[in-house]
Amino acid sequence: NYSQKFCAWSPHGIGQPHSDWIGDERKSFCADDFVETMYRLSQRKPLQTYCRWALIRSYSHVAAEAEASSSAEATPDFKQTPSGWVPPLGKPAPPGVQPDIPFRVVRSRYGNLPVYLDYKSGGSRVLTIVRKVEGDAEALEKMLRAHLGVKGLLSRADSLIGAVTVNGDYKTRTVAWLRTVGF
Repeated sequence: NYSQKFCAWSPHGIGQPHSDWIGDERKSFCADDFVETMYRLSQRKPLQTYCRWALIRSYSHVAAEAEASSSAEATPDFKQTPSGWVPPLGKPAPPGVQPDIPFRVVRSRYGNLPVYLDYKSGGSRVLTIVRKVEGDAEALEKMLRAHLGVKGLLSRADSLIGAVTVNGDYKTRTVAWLRTVGF
């Protein structure tokens, strides 16, 4: 019987019987425990901890759907959270339909727009960088330059890495414009 193993080192004392399940409060670092666990797996006897986690995983999608349905984006009168996060205004185009804008700016995993400031030359040169641009980055650069309206504005679009760089501190204006566009 595998549940009545004797081990040289056991939390119950030397030579005391124990049955050690993975994830149980009792811990034993005996090679017999590995053999016992492998035997139980081969006999298709599920481990207690595995069963608990499988049950949690099976119900986790229910909680996620309930949370998503009651999220801030579901309410039309929602404006802004205390942290400054604002939901996208526009709805994404359905698959197969070409949107009006030939580019897309994907939000970060926290829901913020990926617009950053980069300081060069000891802080004397400031760059505004829009990252996570999918599609035509040159079109985003042209539209952004037209919106900012600064003559002689130096900018660069890199479609390979999906970024647009503008010389100067235009982060707040860029974020505001991207929100009005629908990102």
